[in-house]
Amino acid sequence: MNTATVLPMLDPRLVGEHWENYEGTSSFGVFWRATRLNHLHRRDLRSFLHLSLRAGDDAFARLTRGIPQQAALRFSFPKSEFIEKSYWRPEEWWPFGGPMPFEQMSWRLRVCPVCARSCYHSLLFQMPGVVCCPWHGVALIDACPKCESPLAVDVQRDLPVGRCRCGHDLVDYVASVVGEATVRGHKHTAIEDHLQRAASSRGRTWLIAPEEFDDRAWTALHWFGNSSQKTGTLLSERVELDHSVRFTSSRVGPKSGLESAQPSLVALPLEWFVAFQRIGAQLLAMVPREHLPTLVGPASDMRRAFGQLPAFPGSREMYLSTEVLDRSVLRCAGLLAAIVANSTGRRTLVQPGLRQRIWDNTHGLRLVDALVRRILTRGYADGLRVALGRHVPALYDAQHHRPVRRLPWVLLDLPEGELPSARIGWTRQRGTF
Repeated sequence: MNTATVLPMLDPRLVGEHWENYEGTSSFGVFWRATRLNHLHRRDLRSFLHLSLRAGDDAFARLTRGIPQQAALRFSFPKSEFIEKSYWRPEEWWPFGGPMPFEQMSWRLRVCPVCARSCYHSLLFQMPGVVCCPWHGVALIDACPKCESPLAVDVQRDLPVGRCRCGHDLVDYVASVVGEATVRGHKHTAIEDHLQRAASSRGRTWLIAPEEFDDRAWTALHWFGNSSQKTGTLLSERVELDHSVRFTSSRVGPKSGLESAQPSLVALPLEWFVAFQRIGAQLLAMVPREHLPTLVGPASDMRRAFGQLPAFPGSREMYLSTEVLDRSVLRCAGLLAAIVANSTGRRTLVQPGLRQRIWDNTHGLRLVDALVRRILTRGYADGLRVALGRHVPALYDAQHHRPVRRLPWVLLDLPEGELPSARIGWTRQRGTF
């Protein structure tokens, strides 16, 4: 059967050339409205929108990040006012400095169910801390309200965008013709306010993401964007400085070995040893008594508990075996240590711009020094529990002492002329308790 469309032969004009009530719409929003108003299927996209999407593509992700796809939409609607603004670039909406961690987080479509009636979508809905529509006050959704299936745009299925496989449709055709005129003023104000705040925040903050994909990344990102948004899968910490505290010589040295971000024996300030010692003692206190004789023996020697003690003091420095640290924790601490050490040979590890921001801030090095210590101690505690859990499975039976693997998300705040601070969001990984 010949399934080729005859519409190009008729040379029709696209419905929906006016976008007055669609300020701030994303490239996906343009695609959404154009396909629904004109009843375009996958085989019609190239003919009418000059758009090329392969079968199985996630149209939302491709349109958000794909330069050729966005160029095709601009060609299809050359007189539309959204072309003159940068509403299609996620980086313009992103509120944190540094590169967007696309590879470390999921990029799922989120919509306002009221805006969806008129096929409106903005990248504002995809930003950290935004959980409700700013002009409707309705909670954003990323799943079908009827069957709770994820909102996915798979052009292979030829389902109209916004209609779920269960039959539920978010879109109202009549409302999509003209859009919502009643919220036009509120929408303009909310969009401009967010873009200004995001630009200001990018100038003073920097986000350090784990090196691997984290399916719970948005738990930490939403907490960074709105501190009230926090769940049990996130362990949150704040690192702040005090004007009365002087910067001492306890800084991580330029030859500590930590800046290599490779498992090794690293030298750290001797003042830090007490904290690591307490962690080891607290860990042994978690072990059920019936397992203690097989671990530590009559002399209660902590060194025998792990075969060799991962942390031990020297005459001037303490030494830590970083093999016990999770790789993402080690990479994060190594990146920061390379900045403190100002190691020119490790510039590939440090993200461009981050080193300069920290060194330009009067108290930036103090913050990083405190941050390295906090990351190492938390990562050390988690790593020891995982290592000990291999020998003492009974640890998994205790609700509060179960071994757990967490990934660190770090947001540095480096305001000019003020004390810097940082927040750490530790996301608990699936498969751990």
